[in-house]
Amino acid sequence: MRLTHFGGVALPQARAESSIPRQARSNVLEMMDGVYDQDGSAVVTSPVQLSHRAVLVEDVDSSLDGLYARMRRAVGIIRATMRDGSVRQSWARLLEITEDMSWQDRVVQPVAFRFLQTYPYWVDRDDEPLYLDDGWNLDDGEVLDEGTVESESITSLPHTFTITNGGSAEIPRGEIRIEPGSGASVPNLRITNRANGAALAYEGSLSEGDVLVIDLLTRTVVLNGADDYDNMRTNDINWLPLAIGDNPIVVTGDAVSGTVELKWRWANHYV
Repeated sequence: MRLTHFGGVALPQARAESSIPRQARSNVLEMMDGVYDQDGSAVVTSPVQLSHRAVLVEDVDSSLDGLYARMRRAVGIIRATMRDGSVRQSWARLLEITEDMSWQDRVVQPVAFRFLQTYPYWVDRDDEPLYLDDGWNLDDGEVLDEGTVESESITSLPHTFTITNGGSAEIPRGEIRIEPGSGASVPNLRITNRANGAALAYEGSLSEGDVLVIDLLTRTVVLNGADDYDNMRTNDINWLPLAIGDNPIVVTGDAVSGTVELKWRWANHYV
């Protein structure tokens, strides 16, 4: 196994080595909410430490500064690639980042990461997160719907709309897709949820042909297929969660020309 991502941030892979302790168990079933023996009794394990060592091999100083800034903001999900190529993930928090002395005058910089795996189980990436939402048919088996898509055509700022969370829990996941239309542009876009004060600010300029995709759960930002995390700012550890009930959403920016399409995909959560 090799650690590859933490909170949506790609870990460096040049000369990478990962230390991932795995507790040997016999006669147990590993499930999403824990590990159980054959009689259904929970098997409790303790958090474990994970480590990852690699080197940065070009533009070392700016690479380190950018990596550290992204890692400090990253939380939650840690991912690893198995020997068979499958991707698994778990939950962890960052303990420390250390730099070894580089003998090549900052041309090659060894760097090491330590994480605390607070939930010491690995699940398939496609199996998590799994939520009980409107599309789970309990009598027909596991069928999740595609959620709800809120589509907005933005021609002036501020632009307001409301998303109603009809579930019984806050919604931490969702995907926001922003596409300026013909001749359209919008710099320094900001989205605020007045229900809880959470806000995201994109410190870049979007124009015709651009496609910006923001994954609120994994905290990833992709512009035209490439990582653009460094242009995103937030005032909350969670990215624009939807509170129970009505969520008045306000979109602002420096200016807008033409029509900018915004699509927000989400689904009710229940506890």
